[in-house]
Amino acid sequence: MLSEFPIDALSIDEIVQVAGVGKGSFFNHFGDKSNFALEIAAAIRSEVEARASFHNREVEDPAARVARGVSQFVAFAIKDPKRAAILCGGREWAIIKDHPLNRDLRSDLRKGEKEGRFRQGASEEGILFVLGVCGAVVIDIIERRLSKRVAARSATANITMLLAGLGLSANEASKVAARATNDILKT
Repeated sequence: MLSEFPIDALSIDEIVQVAGVGKGSFFNHFGDKSNFALEIAAAIRSEVEARASFHNREVEDPAARVARGVSQFVAFAIKDPKRAAILCGGREWAIIKDHPLNRDLRSDLRKGEKEGRFRQGASEEGILFVLGVCGAVVIDIIERRLSKRVAARSATANITMLLAGLGLSANEASKVAARATNDILKT
């Protein structure tokens, strides 16, 4: 339901009916339907973050880690566009820089800034930048129903611009982005 309708278009009665639970059970777990939608989106985000962490476990370069993390979200949007749409609906973490779901990204941005790979300020404002680009690419994939090949090309171009914006040279940003999307999407 959340992949097809905004939470404001759904009633709690519709949600509990589809879920097969009573209203009391709903309110035992969620304060309201907005909280319900955020919790579902956060659970999906946590799942994708776990995949990104797994695929980045032996990667030291912060630029490669950021590129591979965004590529994981792209892969998720290609594989499961309905759940990716739900993810894009729960954007609370996109504006809360200290949100626990942003921990790994913040760490990568700090490391990149400390190593001189990213420009000064990347660890503070970079979270909004990275999540904004990532969200826009995911929405584009979902809305235009991009094939894997076209989605990979779009992701590579957008990740290149993202990394250049963080401070990498255009040439290096292009190489890191291409390697990340190739590795994660197996194009």
